[in-house]
Amino acid sequence: MDLKLITSAVRIENLTKKFDDTFAIKEMSLNIAKGKITALTGEDAAGKTTLIRLITGLLKPSCGKIQTLGLDPFIQKSVLNSKIGYMPQKFGLYEDLTVIENLMLYADLKGINVKPQFSPLALRKDDNTLNKMLAFTRLTQFQNRLAGKLSGGMKQKLGLACALLGKPEFLILDEPSVGVDPVSRLDLMKMVKASMSANMTVLWSTSYLE
Repeated sequence: MDLKLITSAVRIENLTKKFDDTFAIKEMSLNIAKGKITALTGEDAAGKTTLIRLITGLLKPSCGKIQTLGLDPFIQKSVLNSKIGYMPQKFGLYEDLTVIENLMLYADLKGINVKPQFSPLALRKDDNTLNKMLAFTRLTQFQNRLAGKLSGGMKQKLGLACALLGKPEFLILDEPSVGVDPVSRLDLMKMVKASMSANMTVLWSTSYLE
């Protein structure tokens, strides 16, 4: 299938997900437009994270159909993984690793070649990929700080940086602004907008209507 012909990043038809006898999602149908930022809003326990995990293939639907970037996310998950940048709701980084070590680890997981060896030392100047990401998130001067010692807003910026590695077609952010101050929330939104290309889609889950 030619993904260039797909106008929807996600197509969902009559999606239902049950946990035992409880419906997390019931008979949902929707399209998420390609190349735009879409907000997924709702209160706690509304099913936002469940929907995201279904879209990324981390959960299997009870019934219904999902296509993500033209692929079945559960069956073709290995193919889809290379096209998605996912920032989970809970802090998905290693708190006992530094900022740069987290970035290097995520780069390695995504198959991105970065030259430096694992080290708490400063990043070598010839590695433009990670240097640019550090500069973009304004974390360059904090690259040797343990992730667990970062402020809430800085942790979210690092999580965003890791999700953006590899220039994903589909960036999925599960409540990235929870627990951070209003200024940091605006800062995150500005960074996401600045990182977008013409073909990049963003799904932003949040309980903040603004």
